[in-house]
Amino acid sequence: MARRTGFGAQAEARRALVLASYDSKDDKIVQLFLEDAGRLAAVARHARKSKRRFGAHIEPLTLSEVVVRTRPDWELGRLERASTVEGFPIVKSDILRMALAMTMGEVVLMVLPEHDHDPELYALTVKAWQHLNDPRANVTEDLLLLFELRTLQFTGFLPDLDEFTPIPAEAREVLKGWLSGRWQPLTPSQRRRVATVLEGLLADQAGRGLRSREFLNEALDLRT
Repeated sequence: MARRTGFGAQAEARRALVLASYDSKDDKIVQLFLEDAGRLAAVARHARKSKRRFGAHIEPLTLSEVVVRTRPDWELGRLERASTVEGFPIVKSDILRMALAMTMGEVVLMVLPEHDHDPELYALTVKAWQHLNDPRANVTEDLLLLFELRTLQFTGFLPDLDEFTPIPAEAREVLKGWLSGRWQPLTPSQRRRVATVLEGLLADQAGRGLRSREFLNEALDLRT
C-alpha cells in the first residue's frame, strides 16, 4: 500500500525514475518517482534554454540520481542537479519497448498520488524497465498486463480473481499463475479482454483512462 511521505526542505542526492516531463517556458516540469520518498513533481529551471545542466538526465524513461529541494509552501520541488544512473538505451531505441515502458510510467502516475510512496511499486517499475532494456527479452503486451496486475494488487484495487467474472475463467487461471510466479502467455483474445478489464479498473481508480494506450496500440500494430 502507498504511504504518505513528508518532504520538507531536503536537498540530498537520491535515486529517482523520471516518469514524464513537460515544457514550461524555459523550464521543464519533471515527474519523479523517488526511491525513498515517492512521487514528486519538480521544476528544472532553464532546462530548455541550457542543455548542459540537465540534458538527457531528466528525459522520461531514465533512472537518475537527483538533488531536489522542497518546502511546504512550494507547489513544485526545485530540481538542482541530475545525473544518469541507467538510461535504458535499448528501450528508447525500440518503439514497442518504449511504448510499453511509457505506459507503465503513466500507470504509476495514475495510481500513486503526489508525495505518496509505494516501495513495491518502485521496485516493480525498475525491474520492468530493466527487463525491457534486455535485448534478449521476449517483449509482448503481456509484460504490461503483468505490470498492471501487480500495480492493482499493490494498491489494493485487485478483486479476488476467483470471483472476478469480467475476465474469462481460462484467462483468470493464467493471471493467478502470474501472481504465483508461473509464466504462461495469454492468447490474443484473452489479452484483449484482460487489457480492457485491467485498464478499466485503473481508470476507475484514477478517474481517467490510459492516454498512452493509443500510442501503444500503434506500436503493437507495427510488430504484427
